[in-house]
Amino acid sequence: RMAIHLHIEATVQGCIWAFSPLRHPPPLPMNATAIEAKHYRATDALPDGSAVYLRAIRADDKRALREGLAGFSADSAYQRFLGIKKSFTDAELVAYTEPDFIHHVALVVEIMQDGQRLPVAVGRYFTDDNADLPSAEVSFAVHDNFQHRGIGTVLLRHLVHVARESGLVELRAWVMSGNRGMLGVFEHAPEPSRLQRQDSLIEVTLSLV
Repeated sequence: RMAIHLHIEATVQGCIWAFSPLRHPPPLPMNATAIEAKHYRATDALPDGSAVYLRAIRADDKRALREGLAGFSADSAYQRFLGIKKSFTDAELVAYTEPDFIHHVALVVEIMQDGQRLPVAVGRYFTDDNADLPSAEVSFAVHDNFQHRGIGTVLLRHLVHVARESGLVELRAWVMSGNRGMLGVFEHAPEPSRLQRQDSLIEVTLSLV
């Protein structure tokens, strides 16, 4: 089974455990450009009105990724990686910041702080070539200092948009049953979802059609 492992990096958590009814998704903020994923750029707003900037991850994000993981609390890192994770190897940093944007797509969320854009979250998906339907495993991470502000919800919305544009019909995620923050992100997603518990993990599947 290749259900996409939450291969996130240095900035979020998330998921939910219930069956959500079909809801009509809100329109994406329409300065989100429907172009190749590797050139993706968009702006959006958090519930408090703060602007956030989304873009495709770049090779020069390695330092931010490394520092982001170092800034995670032990609990956040455990929830995100489903185990203990203290650092990235050089090979992991290359893999996480230099995706092909076909089978592996990654977006970064930035906010303005002291006149500069600060990366605070990252999300990605890996396609599952063994699945019956065109699908991918999605994961994301938000820096501890910026959680509970709606960043995960915004990030998931844009990942869903890119996935749809790429022809995917399902996104899946594995979330620890105690990770209520991430479960809440999926619970409030407009896409219909189904959840299945497997021991201490919950598999969440979002339908994109």
